[in-house]
Order: sequence, then structure tokens, then C-alpha cells
Amino acid sequence: YSTLTGLIGDVEQAAARLGYEVPEAVTFGLLPTGRVNGLACAVPAGGLIVAIDDGLFNFLYSLAKAIATFCDVTVTDSSMDISWVDEDIARVVRMNEEANRRWLEALVATLVYGYPNVAPQRPLLDNRAYLVSMLVTSVEFFVVAHEFGHLILGHYERNDATSKWRLSSGAEVEEINPEME
Repeated sequence: YSTLTGLIGDVEQAAARLGYEVPEAVTFGLLPTGRVNGLACAVPAGGLIVAIDDGLFNFLYSLAKAIATFCDVTVTDSSMDISWVDEDIARVVRMNEEANRRWLEALVATLVYGYPNVAPQRPLLDNRAYLVSMLVTSVEFFVVAHEFGHLILGHYERNDATSKWRLSSGAEVEEINPEME
């Protein structure tokens, strides 16, 4: 969570450097659903929300570990060298059973069952932690920036007359009125 909070600051600064502003205050949150999704929406009382399902992080981590199995990592005292095992990536993908197993497990758990957490948790291969961390952080930055992009570009609607809200997915949400309960 603290890493993502830092990413939010980075995204806001990058947007500002490009001349974009988030129109209102943004609240960031994690949804404990186990699913893979993110959303940007308006809050009826005012403000905006960026919420990311916690399953996204397990999915990203699983895919990053699978991708890392396609790389040859050499670590010395002064540096880390990361290179593809072979220049023919298509051949490497076909020939690397471990990488294919990890990749397929993550995809099936997410796309078929809807929950990446049902995929087997495979150990991280030796000396690839830094590479996995770089991959995951890059994708997390993209996801946060993508959701903020919805806010900056106004890809949600407020319709105060009907008290309905349109999420970035296009779904309408009724405002909950506590006085009616």
C-alpha cells in the first residue's frame, strides 16, 4: 500500500508536468475482493476515488515471476546483467516448460476462475527478485496512471439531477440516500 501511495504521488506529478490536473481530491483504496480490476469514479458527496482490487497484485507478481524465467540473470558484486536467454523469444517461450506452466496457471486462475489467488504459489527463481520487482513496479505505475487518466479525462459522469453515477466501465450506480432507509 505504501508503494502504491508513492506511485500515486508520482503519477500526479507526471500529469502536472504534462499540463494535466486531476479535477478534484482523490481518495485511493484497495478493494479486498481477490479479483483483478481497477476503477475510477466520482463520489456522490464530492471527490473522486481510485480503487484497485487486491487480486491484481498477485496476478502481476505471478506473471512477473513467469516472465523472469525467460531471462538469464547474472549478478556480480558491482552490477546485475539481465538478458534474454535466447534471441528467438518465440522459441524460448515454446521450449521453457516452467515459464509456460507459471504463465498458464496465472492466466487460467484469473481468466477462467476470476481469482488469481487460486493459482499455485510458485517460489521465486534464484537471483530474479530484482527483475520481478522492476516488472511489478512498472505495471503498478501503469495501472495507477491508467485509472488517474480516467479522472483527468473525465471518463465518468455526474448526473446530479438523477442521482446516478457512471463508472469508467460504463455501468450506472444509484446514489444511496440514507434518508430513504
